[in-house]
Amino acid sequence: MVKDEILTEEEIANINFIDLGIKSDDTNPSIITDLTGIEYFTFLCSLEAYNNNISSIDLSNNTELYYLDLSDNPIKTLDVSSLSELFTLNCCNTKLTGIDLSKNRIDIIFLFF
Repeated sequence: MVKDEILTEEEIANINFIDLGIKSDDTNPSIITDLTGIEYFTFLCSLEAYNNNISSIDLSNNTELYYLDLSDNPIKTLDVSSLSELFTLNCCNTKLTGIDLSKNRIDIIFLFF
């Protein structure tokens, strides 16, 4: 349990799921525009950040990710080459024009550009 606004390395190591998605019925959403710092969550397995205003993200250190949902964000490029465990990817309604998935074990993908 986090007692203040600063996470220790041990607390970060114990986080494997982050849900920052904005639900459609959320009446007071806090729109996220920047995920700087996500690289410190090296044991992160699942990241949901849909319905935000994220235009770029560096996931090169998040090599344990197997589920990623960045749908409904204005993201233009996404490098998932370091995410060899990536199993599910949702990038619907983004500004992506293409993505290289040759180094991933994708089984479920949602891509509607």
